[in-house]
Amino acid sequence: MTDGSVASSQAVDATVRGPGTVCESTQARRIVINRGHADCAQAVRIISAIPGVGEAAPPDIEGWSCGRDGGYGHLAMSGYMYRCDRGGDQVLSQDDSVPVAANWVDNNDYYRTSDQVDGQSGYYFQSPTGYFACAIIGTPGAASAGCHGQLPSAAPTINQHPDFQTANTIDSLNGEHGQLRQRGDPQYQFISDVKSRVLPYNQPIFVSGYTCTVDRDAGTTCRNFDTGHGFTVNRSTYKLF
Repeated sequence: MTDGSVASSQAVDATVRGPGTVCESTQARRIVINRGHADCAQAVRIISAIPGVGEAAPPDIEGWSCGRDGGYGHLAMSGYMYRCDRGGDQVLSQDDSVPVAANWVDNNDYYRTSDQVDGQSGYYFQSPTGYFACAIIGTPGAASAGCHGQLPSAAPTINQHPDFQTANTIDSLNGEHGQLRQRGDPQYQFISDVKSRVLPYNQPIFVSGYTCTVDRDAGTTCRNFDTGHGFTVNRSTYKLF
């Protein structure tokens, strides 16, 4: 996912770089260009200029709109501590507990909640083709990622009481190995809507340790960062790992 090289803790790359570039990496933080382009030296300066907790933040820093994690969720949930935006450009401050961001969408755009369906809430999306409805639900340490829809014909039937049924769900629970299941209620489809927001090709969403991305050829892949477990699925094939 990275198209730039990681700088040492003592060096900052001053050139303009694109998504996935790590501009600075120290024991305490990692400064990454997530979207668009930015000058690495400026990226380090603006992140470093964000005031501490309890201090008033300026309206902009060198033309960038910046904020702390309190406005966007905690690191384990959102994947970053601080963020700065300028039009289509975005710089994030992370650490080694999460993947390097590269073209991540803003996961808040995908959060949905409903009091009508058993308190259903999570980060819901669909593939651009509309074949699969997917979501990341739960909190860090107790999250799952999955997709619901018509699985490939090679998918086996599931020995699920009271009889064998065709699998209609593929998911990974709490970082465990991907699995196929049959569910009467589509857990990963937001019931209140006909369709969820589309996750564009090659623009991952990160929530609670899981990264999901959609590739035009491979399909939808969801992977847990800590364990590496997850799945890939499209209309013709699937893979559990």
